[in-house]
Amino acid sequence: MFEFKIKPVEGGEEYRVTADSRDVYMWEKTGKGRSLAQLRDNPSMAANYEIAYQAARRERLFVGSLAEFVDGNVLDFREDDEEDTDPTHGEA
Repeated sequence: MFEFKIKPVEGGEEYRVTADSRDVYMWEKTGKGRSLAQLRDNPSMAANYEIAYQAARRERLFVGSLAEFVDGNVLDFREDDEEDTDPTHGEA
């Protein structure tokens, strides 16, 4: 569903996780009124960090609290269906 590139602040190896329906489900359960539609229409950085954290824990790539994950990692993300485009090349 969502792919995240995780870059540790302290210079560790960068890694990727893919959040699937289980991770989105856990995110929805932890807050009132959360939905996949909300995530797609109006994503917040907090939501993206929470979902990346769920995926990293599920894949056993991170052990620790959400606060430790946020403090120790830079997050880069994209949805699976986003096309890779080069913004430096316009249409001719």
